[in-house]
Amino acid sequence: MGFISTICYLFITGFVIQGLYRKRLKDKMKDAKYLFGLIIILTTWSLQILIYFDILSPMWLSTIFPWIPAQSGRTWMWNSWQFWQFAGANPSFVMPTGAGQIAVALALSYPLYYFFGIWLGKVTFGNKTYQRGAMWLFTPEKGEAPAPQLPGAGNE
Repeated sequence: MGFISTICYLFITGFVIQGLYRKRLKDKMKDAKYLFGLIIILTTWSLQILIYFDILSPMWLSTIFPWIPAQSGRTWMWNSWQFWQFAGANPSFVMPTGAGQIAVALALSYPLYYFFGIWLGKVTFGNKTYQRGAMWLFTPEKGEAPAPQLPGAGNE
């Protein structure tokens, strides 16, 4: 759960939660997507702070998945999205000056990516139960008239 993979995860989670919200949760809980977002983002921040400062070590991944090299929490947070780790390569990451400030800025931007996923979900699925969003392109109308018959085509 590094910085880049978390951004992708939060975007996809916001999109899926908006789809579920419109289909199932709208009538039961009006603030469900915000409550779920708060829980998900706070949990993500907590885990990443623990991993970044090596309180919760990512070394356990090396025991479960032997192709992932053992590394410190900071290195894991910056390199975990890169797929060369799954091929067994051991990246040598040198922490540049200012990487801590960039890490804080990335972590503080997580709600933006979550809400961008929700926004795209609204565009795709709609927000109200009677709205269909862009999905109306793929759903047939209820009670459509039958297709017109061509004269002289043997269907008279």
